[in-house]
Amino acid sequence: MLIRKKYQLPTMWKFNKKFDIKKLQEEALKLGNSYGNVMETNKALCSNNHELVMSVYKHFKQINLTEFDPSAESPTVESCEALGKTAGTGDESISKIAKYKLKSRRGESLDPALNEHNYNTPTEQYKGTYFEEVVNSFNADAIRVRLVRLDPGKTLTPHIDYDPTYAVRVIVPIFAEKEATNYFWRKSKEEAYHLEADGSAYFLNIGFTHTVVNSGNTPRVSLMFSLKDQSDLQEIPEGNWNETNNMGDLRITNDYKEHKAEADAQQLAV
Repeated sequence: MLIRKKYQLPTMWKFNKKFDIKKLQEEALKLGNSYGNVMETNKALCSNNHELVMSVYKHFKQINLTEFDPSAESPTVESCEALGKTAGTGDESISKIAKYKLKSRRGESLDPALNEHNYNTPTEQYKGTYFEEVVNSFNADAIRVRLVRLDPGKTLTPHIDYDPTYAVRVIVPIFAEKEATNYFWRKSKEEAYHLEADGSAYFLNIGFTHTVVNSGNTPRVSLMFSLKDQSDLQEIPEGNWNETNNMGDLRITNDYKEHKAEADAQQLAV
């Protein structure tokens, strides 16, 4: 299998898949308003970077559909907070870049609480659902399956998660107005995309700085998960992806700063 780093892959890619959007929306509505903030729903995974969670994801809410593997060593909230300061190294002076590199390591060298690959146990509300059917249609095993929501007038702080050699991030929009926009910065160039809620699934190259702005009137709700390997990226041909992808007219010309200001003003007006 061909394994590629972030610059060898497009910023985004629309998978050759199409799901039933009505079924996805029905499943999402069944879960009602049981969303929690990332700190509440990921008391262990917060240790990846406690400070990052508090600053970046304060507007991001989710429902976990898979959880920490009970066969792995279960961390405590206290150990999460300590690990967040040092990324498990014991060195509180460690830089954000060093933390990012540590996060991209695989296997036993990564503390169980820091390793997203351990968040793979289905919850009862996930088993037997159309969500599970969608996720299982991918070739690679999935981790950190969740329903995520960004409310109107909210913005995520621009951030980097990890290189696609660690895991492959996938998003399936379920409810999304045209005012909900994903932004990426690749080699200092800004890219903006509107992901339609039409049953499509997309690869997000979260090794690049990225964010989401929702200046619409309703929450953007998506099924989001990561894949353990790059099996499903094999449909992407080799090439120079710095200037292109297969997103077509879903790539738009929004300006992030202007859009964020619009969302901030909307929030203040509420």
